[in-house]
Amino acid sequence: MDKIKTVGVIIKTMEYRENDRIATIYTDACGKISCLARGAKKNKSKLSSCTNDFVYGEFIFYKGRNMYYIEDSSVIEPFRQFSEDLIKIAYASYFCELIDISCVYEEENNGLFKEFITALYLLKLDIMNIETLSRIFEIKIIHLNGFVIEYLETSSNGLKNVIKYISNNPMKSLYKLKIEGIIKDELDIILNRIIKSNFIRTPKSLELLNYIK
Repeated sequence: MDKIKTVGVIIKTMEYRENDRIATIYTDACGKISCLARGAKKNKSKLSSCTNDFVYGEFIFYKGRNMYYIEDSSVIEPFRQFSEDLIKIAYASYFCELIDISCVYEEENNGLFKEFITALYLLKLDIMNIETLSRIFEIKIIHLNGFVIEYLETSSNGLKNVIKYISNNPMKSLYKLKIEGIIKDELDIILNRIIKSNFIRTPKSLELLNYIK
């Protein structure tokens, strides 16, 4: 069987049987995949720390008849800060959920993968407004998944210019961007409409985000 080695982020997990865990991983080489990590729930398992939510790691796996199986893994960045901060864990959960509900299974998207990793690091480092970061990532995930940003016919030129600027520049160069006032309000409305109409379901994480704002 062919083994695959790639980096990826754990976007969600599910307990399976007595000692196993199923991890959904957004990877650089294979896109979104589900992997069985045998024995991951055991404290002494080498897969235990690598199959927690939000972990960015390197994974070696192979494809079985119905799913992938993790053979080995190592942690690159555990993003422990997210579990210690209610706001950060809400936004990190939201970013992961957006990936899950917008990306086709096993469809590689290297550009989106890079922007996703950048968004998580920007969230960790506290170097920009967290709501602005969220709007930027929403635009990136819409644009890089091939969806059209609609409802702009009656929007202001300021909003159109902001969307164009974000779409044409990498996230790592946008950390100083500020989105405020009427443009922010317009953007919130449009992005919510697009996500609800194009993705497979409305993100549940939004409920927590709206509650803690």
